[in-house]
Amino acid sequence: MSKYSKSLLSILMITFAVFGQDPEVLLNKGQALMEVGDLAEAESLFNQALQIDPSFAPAQVGLSKCWLHRGDLDKAYEHSIKAVQMDEELLSWSNDLIDVRNRIQNGKRNIQQGLYEEALKDYNAILIKYPYYSGAAYSMGLMKFRQKDIESAASYFKQALDIYPDHQKARKGLDNVTKQFLNNGNKAYKRGDLEKATALYKKALKYDSGFYHSYYQLGVLEKKLGNSDMAISYLSKVLEIKPDHDKSWFTLGTVYETNNDLDSAIVKYQKTIDLNPGYTRAYGNLGNIYINKKDYASAEYLLKTATQIDPTYANG
Repeated sequence: MSKYSKSLLSILMITFAVFGQDPEVLLNKGQALMEVGDLAEAESLFNQALQIDPSFAPAQVGLSKCWLHRGDLDKAYEHSIKAVQMDEELLSWSNDLIDVRNRIQNGKRNIQQGLYEEALKDYNAILIKYPYYSGAAYSMGLMKFRQKDIESAASYFKQALDIYPDHQKARKGLDNVTKQFLNNGNKAYKRGDLEKATALYKKALKYDSGFYHSYYQLGVLEKKLGNSDMAISYLSKVLEIKPDHDKSWFTLGTVYETNNDLDSAIVKYQKTIDLNPGYTRAYGNLGNIYINKKDYASAEYLLKTATQIDPTYANG
């Protein structure tokens, strides 16, 4: 078969793969994927359906709902208008989005006037009718944040991210909230109120299970309390999320060293140094372990390195 024939065959196969499918089947598959949150693949199938039949209005509705999931009401409305232009019987969907927009605007006006409960009613009404509209959950989170109701804000930001994990504004909002929990936890820790600190660190994790800063602080706290197993568990969780977190590797080293598991401590300290060659305390702790092991040459090298990095290093 010639090179030209192979190219032609490839084109024909791709054309058949796209145009040999039923738009209705692609629509149903896209809707099923949208239900489980796979918006990118759902969007791809809706666009494939439109490639096969550019007048297939339900695919435009599908694209509209994808954008509603993402919290972009303007894009959702844009596709609803295209759907209506293809099929006037879909006008109700476009009108529904106009109603959503009006409620969002009413909510914003109510917030500006300090009518927070009225705004909440507007946003709740949207979420009841369209539980997949991440924008409503985000707006509620933003309102609660401005009211300094941090825990409610966290809950709504999380709800928006559960609907659409790539909602950047909701992610930023939740990051701000979890950092407040963390900072308040750190203040409680410094005051010696370890119970409150623990509760605040865990509260951050309740709303963002990937917030590794809280796992780290819990590890430090449990180490302080002498709970080695818990400390190791929390610090290991940090490294599952962020494998290059040098402080967690170092703190794990100190836990193992306290437990007199010196071989494990060596591994952790060495990993700390690999990640951060300027981590003075890791050289110092590692050097002290080698002194205990009577490996004086290694100890001398490590302790000299520590003082070269930081001439004021106490163990130098």
